[in-house]
Amino acid sequence: MRYLKLFMLLAMSTAFVACSDDEESYNSNDVTVGFTATEYSIRENASIVDIPINIVGKINGDVTLTVTAEEYGDNPAKENENYIITDKTITVNVDTLKSNTVNVEICPIDDNDLTGDRTFKLTIESANGATIGNASSTVTIIDNESKMYER
Repeated sequence: MRYLKLFMLLAMSTAFVACSDDEESYNSNDVTVGFTATEYSIRENASIVDIPINIVGKINGDVTLTVTAEEYGDNPAKENENYIITDKTITVNVDTLKSNTVNVEICPIDDNDLTGDRTFKLTIESANGATIGNASSTVTIIDNESKMYER
């Protein structure tokens, strides 16, 4: 019985040590993230458009960004009606980072109606492992029905 308790205690302590490697390791260097421009224009009939976020500084751990979107302007674009964001949480892995940018993927929805250009605002809401520079950008979805050769 005594050996059984000792074995159980040893097994439990090994499990706790093994779990410690599962913790996320965020960047501890001075890194700034931000949109590369304050305004973007995308075509309503485009399939997927990448809106770049620039990463400045030397990364030594992961950076996780959370992006939000909101209606903006006189003719606002509505999420899931006029466009879709494929992923609002972007994790920049230090081991797989190949360039100094990551992208927010936008899928505009072509409605086949003459609606005029629509706008929305993207904002980097949070950045674990980095500070936020240029936090927001306005995206205009260009209505293709208003242009004769794009119908």
